[in-house]
Amino acid sequence: MPAYLREFKCIGAACSDNCCIGWDVEFDRKTWRKYQKIGDPEFRKLFEKNVYVNRHSFSPEVDHAKVRLAKDKRCPFLNPDGLCVIQAKFGEEYLSNVCAAYPRYTNEIDGMLEHSANMSCPEAARLALLKPEGIRILEDSAGLDARYIISMSIRTDDRNQGDLARYLHELRDFSIFMIQNRSYMLHDRIMMLGRFFAELQRLEDTRRMSGIPRLIEEHRRKAAEGAKQKPARPAQADPAFSLRLIRELIDKLNVFTEVDSKRYVSLMEEVLKGIQYNRKASPAENAKRYSLSARQYYEPFMEGHGFILENYLVNFMFGNLFPALDVRRSYDAFIMLVLLYALVKFHLTGIAAYHRGLSEMQAVEFIQVFSKTVEHHKTYLETITEYVKKKKIDTPEYMEILISN
Repeated sequence: MPAYLREFKCIGAACSDNCCIGWDVEFDRKTWRKYQKIGDPEFRKLFEKNVYVNRHSFSPEVDHAKVRLAKDKRCPFLNPDGLCVIQAKFGEEYLSNVCAAYPRYTNEIDGMLEHSANMSCPEAARLALLKPEGIRILEDSAGLDARYIISMSIRTDDRNQGDLARYLHELRDFSIFMIQNRSYMLHDRIMMLGRFFAELQRLEDTRRMSGIPRLIEEHRRKAAEGAKQKPARPAQADPAFSLRLIRELIDKLNVFTEVDSKRYVSLMEEVLKGIQYNRKASPAENAKRYSLSARQYYEPFMEGHGFILENYLVNFMFGNLFPALDVRRSYDAFIMLVLLYALVKFHLTGIAAYHRGLSEMQAVEFIQVFSKTVEHHKTYLETITEYVKKKKIDTPEYMEILISN
């Protein structure tokens, strides 16, 4: 698990974005049965009015029953002070698996549990992202006391799970190593990782996956040698292409009609005002204003705070078993990582321009809201990855342009 998880503790009513507002609330079967035995009149009234059996449950350990949310999407078991009445009255052991586990994210690899945290939680985001030294991964035989739900389970020796799963440890360790290699600027690290994944895809296409260990060693050596010379050659600049693509990807969220998060909608308004985006203007004019905003406000902040975005990417890679994501090709996993990076950079550039500067907490707050909106969306990341492929811009050349602008 990442070291920051040892520090994590829910801050309850002091939280700036309560996880009991805006999301579905689900009860596992064991907890639901426990609630049925509670005789407290006030609780019984709330329970019978607001809880129903989920006829479309995918797991009795997760969503056997669901809660009817109020019109503001607030959990009815949340009191006016922002605290859970179930925990307050009966103790933490009465929380459902989902409520007790969040924001912890758990996977199982070869029988070992891996815990991380979703950046959609403000306190977890603060702890993880504001680590100038970077995210460290530890092994702890004691594990965590809190309950957990296993999201993904992989056996690296199971041929049915594919070659990406077989080489998961090696590929993820190398990918995180590259993103944390501060001998290079962050965009150069991502480009270098992309060149590795382009070669990895060729191995996959020709069914030569046994060459992965040698490929990793070769790129580790290149990274070490390059640090003594010069960074990766930047791709050809094309800010108009990058900005146009980012706007197309964001349009697929239907921000102003379908996104529930008022905070995200407000931040998007800041972004568009900050970069002075005008749909009637030419792509070149919008790109010119965007590039100027990046140079004036985003880049100066990132010179001293690049670790924030680095930590976000590393946490995503560790928690989502990168690159063994739900993708068709190994290079698709890299495309998804690039799109996340480009989207976060775009938003932070606009927010920085709007405020004529950026603070650590503004950056962390945005990533938390972004994570809650985008990473918890059931299909968004897969949809935009497929969109890029459909437009036939899923090539190393186009990815480098997107990374560089």
